[in-house]
Amino acid sequence: MFYCEHHQRVEDSDFVGYVERETGRATCDECEDEIDRRWTSIQTCPTCHQHYTGYPALSRKDNATDICSDCGTREALEEYVASRKSL
Repeated sequence: MFYCEHHQRVEDSDFVGYVERETGRATCDECEDEIDRRWTSIQTCPTCHQHYTGYPALSRKDNATDICSDCGTREALEEYVASRKSL
């Protein structure tokens, strides 16, 4: 048995689908399937409208929208620059 962080429920299984290296959080088989789908499918970034594969970045604007890695980096750098200007 383990606790699936995403679903916030206890899974009645000995198999953990995926464990994050940094945090040790576990996910269930259903979550693992979703992670695999994201890594292998072609997605369109809602910010730049470019196609990308791989795991998406999470937009800092709403903390809910998946965006491409380039846009995720751009948002992070813009936030960093803005924070340095306020010093």
